[in-house]
Amino acid sequence: MQILNILVRTYTSIANFEQQVDFYEHLLNEKTRLRIEPVMGKLRIAQIASMLVIGSTPDIFELVGHVRAAYLVEDLDAYIRQLPELGAEILIPCSGDDRAQFMIVKHPDGLIVEYVEHATKNPLDRMLQVSP
Repeated sequence: MQILNILVRTYTSIANFEQQVDFYEHLLNEKTRLRIEPVMGKLRIAQIASMLVIGSTPDIFELVGHVRAAYLVEDLDAYIRQLPELGAEILIPCSGDDRAQFMIVKHPDGLIVEYVEHATKNPLDRMLQVSP
């Protein structure tokens, strides 16, 4: 099992989405790496470096606002098998489409995280590895 990257999630309204994306592009000196709109007019997502800007309507925020981070992983199936053994609870089982699969998990300490496996992995989404 390998976590490739951990993305910090920040939430905003749909109306402020582009302004927030622009802010983080300038702050981090990075261009948007990923941009999707999984629910037209209600949910927009942009990844800038290790930030995930999520623009949503209030009803969507009620569903996803409790998720604090996204873990990009190499092999989601391995986490599906091992997380319950480690005391984590899978709140939303694996789902997705041909671009990505995801699930929502509650860690034993209460942290709620989205685990995501992209079909095409971006090499920039790998955290630096330190050799022992």
